[in-house]
Formats: sequence, C-alpha cells, structure tokens
Amino acid sequence: MSFFDDASLVFLPSGQAGKDGKAYSMKPVPEYGSELVTNGDFATDSDWQKTNATISGGVATITSTGYAYAAIVQNNVLTIGNTYYATIDVNSIVGGLIVGTSETITNSGIASVTFTATTTYLDIRRDSAFATTTAVIDNVSVREVIVADGDFTFSRGSNLTATRVDSNGLIEKGRENLLKQSNSFDTTWINQLGTGTITSGQSGYDGSTDAWEITKDTSTFRSVRQAISASGVLTYSVYIKSGTLTDAALRVDTSGGAVQVLFDLTDGSSLLASGTAITKGSEDIGGGWYRCFVTLNASVTNVHIYVDRDGTTSGSIYIQDAQLEIGLTSTEYIESGATKGKAGLLEHSPRFDYSGGASCASLILEGSRTNLIEYSEYFEGSIWETANLNVNNNNTISPEGVQNAAKIFETTTTNTTFRLRTNASRTTSGDNVLSIYAKAEERTWIVLREQSQTGVYAFFNLSGNGSVGQSTADNPTIEPLSNGWYKCSITDVLTAVGMDIRIALSDGVDSYDGVSGNGLYVWGAQIEQGSYSSSYIPNHSGGSVTREADVNTLLNQSGVIGQTAGTILFDAYFDEAEKVNFSISDSTSSNFISIETTSSNEVTAKVEQGGSTQATITTSTSFFAEGDRLKCAIAYDDRDMAFYINGTQVNTAAPNLIPACDDVRFGNYDGSIKADQRVNRVLLFDTRISNGNLATLTS
Repeated sequence: MSFFDDASLVFLPSGQAGKDGKAYSMKPVPEYGSELVTNGDFATDSDWQKTNATISGGVATITSTGYAYAAIVQNNVLTIGNTYYATIDVNSIVGGLIVGTSETITNSGIASVTFTATTTYLDIRRDSAFATTTAVIDNVSVREVIVADGDFTFSRGSNLTATRVDSNGLIEKGRENLLKQSNSFDTTWINQLGTGTITSGQSGYDGSTDAWEITKDTSTFRSVRQAISASGVLTYSVYIKSGTLTDAALRVDTSGGAVQVLFDLTDGSSLLASGTAITKGSEDIGGGWYRCFVTLNASVTNVHIYVDRDGTTSGSIYIQDAQLEIGLTSTEYIESGATKGKAGLLEHSPRFDYSGGASCASLILEGSRTNLIEYSEYFEGSIWETANLNVNNNNTISPEGVQNAAKIFETTTTNTTFRLRTNASRTTSGDNVLSIYAKAEERTWIVLREQSQTGVYAFFNLSGNGSVGQSTADNPTIEPLSNGWYKCSITDVLTAVGMDIRIALSDGVDSYDGVSGNGLYVWGAQIEQGSYSSSYIPNHSGGSVTREADVNTLLNQSGVIGQTAGTILFDAYFDEAEKVNFSISDSTSSNFISIETTSSNEVTAKVEQGGSTQATITTSTSFFAEGDRLKCAIAYDDRDMAFYINGTQVNTAAPNLIPACDDVRFGNYDGSIKADQRVNRVLLFDTRISNGNLATLTS
C-alpha cells in the first residue's frame, strides 16, 4: 500500500511548515465549497446592508467612532454549525474588524479566517475593543469548508524564552527590537535638535535611500530621543555616518544615571564618557558608515542619538536603523513600526529542530521549564564570582553564531583551582540539571559541579566527539554541536543548587600549575528543575526566566480520525517516563486512544470507551532510554488491536468498543499531561491496516 496516499492525515515536521500559531500538515488538503458572497468585489452599491459604512469606487469603508456599531451584512449566507473559510483584501485599517464569530483583523493585506457559524447572516463589523475603527476592504470571499486542512494549532508563551537547533547546527532564539519606529526618526522619536532638522530619503549603508540627515544648531546637547522602558542586559546600536560633522554619541538614560559613548566617525573609535558599560564600539560597514553600539546592564528609560555631543558647531550627521535588544551584542537589524519589531523564533512558532546533526527536522515539544541562572551569557554579572581566573565577554562566536561567548582563562602560574561559579543557591531540593555550553581553546577539559555539594560533579573532554570522564552525577551528558561546541550537563538530587565551572588539566585533575591566559570558552549556563536537560532558555533579566510549555493540538477533526476502525503512527524521540505522548479523544477522560509511558520506562497503548478500559498493551520494563527514537503504531477495530514499535509487534488485544474521537493531541486527552519529545511524523488512517503493513510502517 502507499502509506502517504492512504493516510487521512500526514504530519511531517521535516517539511518545516508552520508559523503564526500553526504547524502545517501535508494532508488532508483543504477543500472548499462554492462562493457564497454576492457582490464581494463591491462593484455596485448593492446586496449589503450597511451601518456606518459605505460602498463606493469598488471598496467598502467601515467607520466607527466612540465605540459606535458599524458593519456590512448579507443575510441567508451561512448555516449554523457549519465551518467557513473567509478571505478579505484589507486595503487599510485603523482599529479592528470581526468576521464571523470572533476572528479579529487588525492588519492590512489579505486576511484569512476560519470560523463556525452561529448565525445565518454574514457580518463584517467593527471590533468593540477599539474606540475608533476605519477600514477599507475589497474582494470578500466566503466558502464552506468541505475538508478541513488538518493543521495543528500551536502555542507557547513569550517571544524570547525558547530556542531550537537550526539546520546549520546553530541555536536560534527569538529576537526583538524594543524601539518603535526604529527608522522613522520624525515619528515617536523626540526632536531635541533645537533649530536643526531631520531629513529623510538619504543614501543608506545598505544601498537604499532610507537614511536620515540630522542637523544641529550651535548649541550643545542636541539629539533625537526615544523614551523606552526596558531592563537587563541590553545592546543599543545605530548606523551612523559623518556629514559636515565627524562626531556623534549614543546615550542611554538609566535608573542609575546616564551611559554615554562618544564616536569619532573618521575611524569609528569610541570613548566611554560617562556611566558603566559592559562593552562599546563600532563595526565598519563601509562607505563611511559605522554600526555604533553600547551594551549595558541596567533599567533603561531613554535612548539618544547626539550630533557632536559637546560641540558648539552647527552641522550634520547621517543615521539609520536604530535597535535596542536584549543580549550582549547587536544582531541583524529588525525594522519596527508602531510596535516593537520581532524576528527569529517567536512565541507561537513551532520549533523545527535539528539536534544531534539530524538532516531532517523534528518538532520539539517541551513542558514548562525555568532557567534559574540570572545572567546565562554575561559571566561578569552580579551573580558570578571567580577564583584564579578572568572572564573576557564577547570573545568568540557562540553556538548561536554571533560573537557573544566568553573566554575564561587562568591568571596565575601556581598550583590551584581555576573556578567560575554562582555566588549563592538558586533553587530548592529535588532533581536539578546544571548545563553549560563549552568549547576548547588552550584547555580541553572542563568540570561542572554543584556549587555547594562538591561530591556532585563530572569532567568533560571537549575534543573529538566529546566524552564524559570521572563523574559522581546521576546523568552526566555531553552533546556535540557545530563549530567545536559541546553542551555539558549533570543531573542529581540536590539540596542547595548553584553552578561551579572549573577549567581542568585532564580527567580528574582540576588543581594544577596554571599558565596565565590559558583557558576555554563558555556560553549559555542553565539551572533547571527536572531529571534531564531541556533546550536552552536565554536569561538576561537579573531574575529567573520561564519557557512556557509547547502545545500542539488538532481539534474538531473527526473526519481525519478512524472511528470504528483506524490506525495511528506516532514517530518520536521519547525523553520522559510516566507521561502521555500522544492521544486521540473527545477531550474527556471517558473516550480516548493513547500512547503512554510508565515510570518503569514501559510504553503502553490504551483504549478507553465510555469510561471503561477496553484494551491495554504494554512493553517490557526499561523498554526505552531517554532520547530513543520509537516508531509506534496502533491498528484497531471492534474485533482486535495490534501495537507495533520499531518493526516489531508488542502484542495484540481485543477491545469490545472503540471510542468516537475528534481531537488529536501531543499529550493527554485534555492536554494536561505532556511529554518532552521531538516528533518526526504522525500519520492517521481511517482504516485498520494489516499487521504486515504495521511492521513495514514502523521499521
């Protein structure tokens, strides 16, 4: 048989298809009915009932002020309970529109929404959340959904707390430009140029005409400024070029005073004029342009761009693309408008992960974890203390592919230990994991210890494929990444957790005669409660940072699930015991079919109907270890059920009844229990395929 052709649902993360809260399936391909809207192109002023709306010139304009109702309506278009797919060309919009039930549109462009009808009429109305709405729309189309798309709804909170390993082997983060109107210096920015001017349309560093000329009068302290509220480790950067003046300055106002850096635009050199900065400098872009930057750890209230900070000569400089971002270095510029700019791995983006050098992506799904290290990349922050070594931040390219990794190096030639550690406990008792990314330089061994329990440690060899040396930890692991980096971790039941990182001479030797300047590289420290290491959670906040759980569900999709008979293939790397990895259900505890793990690392296939267990098939104990890839398949009907894993039959059973299911979840029937896992594929069939095909499907 052709598994792809015969499957009713095919979900393959290797296609990396997903964004904006969706993880796309390859099947089913959506099918829609005929067009239901009359005069959707607004060619005439007819067929629509209008309240505070007009139709003219081939568009409809909906206008609401003071929360007044405004809408266009067509009667007898929908059938209550049916699902519909609508598209609308939004030429312009201020405020918001609602289509169908509660699907809100706030951006211009082609908007698409899917909704279940609760009325027989179609209305496009102002969103009551906005006091004022003005929208110009065209080309309204509504069609009934005959076959749904089968795409999973994906959610995870907070833009900057989750990471993944991309196809280049680099760790990808979410990124944000915290400034608004980052290249519109006459909007949001406050003009403090006196009688000076701001002129757009100048030749930019990138070959565009997006640069700005700002001029000043003969007074001092002339700038453009933006008020901002942000805290933690932050980097402020602006592209600057000399005009008639060759001096500029970046100033950051903080709760503790101002940090000010002066720049000579003839050579890009910089001088810290006031305050305390982690680092400052410029990058020569060419053509006379420099990307000037300053990094600091503070609570920020304003950022400035000064023309000739202290001089009394009138004149100009050119500026372009300002950015304020979390972290130790300036990353690729992100344009912002009325809201902050966003890029990279954002809050509702599925994480298609290439861990372990995989050639095909898997979908990484993890429960909530918290990184208790306040400064996970800034090793000179207030939580870190050193003994016989120094730290040089931003010394080399990190596992994320930018220059923000630190070198830790020996400062004495005497026989001693060379240590970087947290200055206090970070959590309570229980299972905890300590992890750090490390790379060899003059030294090739690193030790990871619990800060106050010296009996819990592991030595790691940062050469070759990487290896674990002497260890007393429960689960020491080393994982190679790209460019010579390794992720090292230890797990144990700890009572007062802190992190102690030591340079080692060799396996078992962390006290020796040092050589001043010799050391290795570190990046991305993490302490988390759990029995194994999860993906990296960046933390520059000065407090703990939590990554919310990944949730991936497909609801109200009975058409893709076999009802009285069917087959499930769930192919994933299993990371947790005593969890539900996958289920189809009616979202109750009474009716579901699930793949679960037990505390003894067994894998169980279970059928529940009407609150009664119909069948259970379980593997032997210790069937899998953390990170094992298991290709699990359940085939069922009302006569028999078979469970296969990795090409081998686990067992068969004879369920009396099969539950009616319409929801698919990566977790329990109600989503309350989730297992950390990397999913390779999911296939559903609405028939029970043969045992021979089950063996082939799972091989």
